[in-house]
Amino acid sequence: MNLKRNARIRYLTMLLMLVGVLFVAQPVSADVGPKPTMTFELDYEVTGITIIEAQLLECSDAACTESHPLEPVGPQHFTCPEGRPEMCTSMAYGYADYHRLVIEFSDRVRESQVFKSQGFDETFRVAIREAGLEVASIRRSQGGQFGLAGQVLRFAALFVLTLGLEALVALLFCSWRKRPRSIILVTLLGNLLTFPSVWLLFPLLPLSSITTLILAELFAVVVEAAILTLAPYTFRPPQRLPFGEAVLLSILMNVVSFLSGLAF
Repeated sequence: MNLKRNARIRYLTMLLMLVGVLFVAQPVSADVGPKPTMTFELDYEVTGITIIEAQLLECSDAACTESHPLEPVGPQHFTCPEGRPEMCTSMAYGYADYHRLVIEFSDRVRESQVFKSQGFDETFRVAIREAGLEVASIRRSQGGQFGLAGQVLRFAALFVLTLGLEALVALLFCSWRKRPRSIILVTLLGNLLTFPSVWLLFPLLPLSSITTLILAELFAVVVEAAILTLAPYTFRPPQRLPFGEAVLLSILMNVVSFLSGLAF
């Protein structure tokens, strides 16, 4: 009975540790990969007006026959402060191909033309005129709204957090399935390949941001599962982790890592 009680206490302790790490991860979002961003630099050609409310509409086609506002979900947002801001910013798990800005000013509502995003991190100039808004892309880069130095620091922080999260998941898995803890080392080695690839290579693909995100997540799951399956040193005597268990562990690790970005 004492052994069973101790086992329950151990599992509860590990679960509390995992939850604690998720809350610590709130400020920086420990997703397995980067999120696309948009920055809107506002150029007021009309004097004496201020912003009351703004929306970034996601359109289903170039005519924007169907649209919906970008909803705030976790780190996903569109922020355009009230008053007379110089800049509005947005981050998303994945954007639609076409967009429209709708801003309510102190005098009236103005809308932009339908515009297309062509980069993973893109900056637009928004000319605010009497007749409406005119949006033009002026810069596409990997730095996004954080800048190059900010992205490097963000990359390092998220890498460490992802390693910690997935190591905890692997520890729970090993305790549950009665597998040796050397599996944890294999998961960390797998991240040395998948995390930089997802951050540095996938954003370069000429695809929509949501497609890039899906492919990046699938890549992480498949590659980490393959490494877990093929590694012969996870057991003594040397064996291989069954494919089904490797896939399950890989999915669990990446789901936890991804959902941690919804914690704030």
